[in-house]
Amino acid sequence: YKTPKDKLEEFAKQLEPSSTILKEYPTTTTTYTEEPGRAPRINRRTKIDPLWLQIKLEAQQALQPEPEAGPQLYQYILSQTSLIDALVTIISNEISTELMPATSLRCLFLDMLHPEHDDYSIHFDVLAAIYRCGGNKNSSSQNCAALSAVLFNQGLHALICYRVGHRLWEANRKGLAYYMQSTVSSKYSADIHPAAKLGAGIYLNCGCGVVIGETAVVGDNTSILQGVTLGGT
Repeated sequence: YKTPKDKLEEFAKQLEPSSTILKEYPTTTTTYTEEPGRAPRINRRTKIDPLWLQIKLEAQQALQPEPEAGPQLYQYILSQTSLIDALVTIISNEISTELMPATSLRCLFLDMLHPEHDDYSIHFDVLAAIYRCGGNKNSSSQNCAALSAVLFNQGLHALICYRVGHRLWEANRKGLAYYMQSTVSSKYSADIHPAAKLGAGIYLNCGCGVVIGETAVVGDNTSILQGVTLGGT
């Protein structure tokens, strides 16, 4: 005969964890795997960039005489966190198609652009578009030179698309690289093969067409005017 106390002790033992159960279901610790390239992208958006600060200042100043431009300036400039984000947003909306909408292109651009090498080259491309555009330095338009280059310079936009296509080519994603080349050629009149090698600080004037072939090598701080053909297959 078991007393109530004995029954209670027996029931308590049944509640104790069994060593066999612990061996069958071992405890595991959850590990966090950081997203590839997350840290450089965060650094891109948090570091102090004087050129980007200048462009945002020009955008704020442009709102005073042209308040109707507010939605465009806010979407493309003032709401963006970095120069690269702004350029990618502008270009992805310009070259979007039914096959590749702007959101997909924006993600592709941000994933493929190298956070150090391409950011460096694009910054110097923007400076080249500002200082080599051939405008009158004494004109009032120079007050928004950086903003105008980022928003409207098609040669600059074509160069950034080339840099994305070049990264796709190096990653052996040649089909998408050719698609990027074809889209840029029809939009900006700049046919740049993704295998070509272009340096930083390039000024590209592609108003009436520019062709840069597969074997072309273009160094830093180069100006390429319309109607130029470089390299071949």
